[in-house]
Amino acid sequence: MSCYKISEASINKQDWQNILTLFANNDSAEDERHAVQQAIASLEFLVGIQISSQHDLARNQIASNRYGQMDCVDEATNTSVYLRMLENAGVLTWHTTASRMSRGIFQGQAPHNTATMIDTQTQIRYAVDSWFYENGKAPVIINLDKWMSGWEPEQQ
Repeated sequence: MSCYKISEASINKQDWQNILTLFANNDSAEDERHAVQQAIASLEFLVGIQISSQHDLARNQIASNRYGQMDCVDEATNTSVYLRMLENAGVLTWHTTASRMSRGIFQGQAPHNTATMIDTQTQIRYAVDSWFYENGKAPVIINLDKWMSGWEPEQQ
């Protein structure tokens, strides 16, 4: 397995500050998960413009060509980086980042990957999966056990 293309991107100070303000009034882990969804969507959008993945379609759909289309490994990797950025900025107070997870290989399903984070109060681990939706849309955040069972959102 190899990556088609590896790119570097940056976030300007104003955009980064806008993302951090999403976490200003998180009074619960649920509030924070909602802020994470918004932050990941914003980061995907901002980075997508820079690395030509702004037209990334949901799942593994391919329009006219493959350039800029991300698979679940790309999505899990990028989302994990975004989660670490948020954690390093000190805005995650209810969660901590965790390693990526894979499913399907031993369950007779198609292989699939996701970023994860752990609720520090309950120790519940959540999948943070942006692969199901097109670039810039909020990722799914769901209990990892449910995600591991093969769960997928209904087609839109």
